[in-house]
Amino acid sequence: MIEIRLCMGSSCFSRGNEVILTKLEEYIEENEFQKRIKLKGEHCMGNCSEGPVLCIGETIFKGITWNNLLQEINQRMKNDI
Repeated sequence: MIEIRLCMGSSCFSRGNEVILTKLEEYIEENEFQKRIKLKGEHCMGNCSEGPVLCIGETIFKGITWNNLLQEINQRMKNDI
């Protein structure tokens, strides 16, 4: 299972995590990945000026975009089979 922790702090949320959260929830549902991807929100990850920030497993991603996140998830999904 892939665990994604999304920073929900106001800075990251306004820098793009609001859009990423919506797209990620849609992606998980459309692809029926509820059993393969665990999505969690965290209040603040302490990298406010480098947001949006999220973690996949233990890897921290700063300034992440939806396209970069999607590529990373797809790669990890291939490796997780």
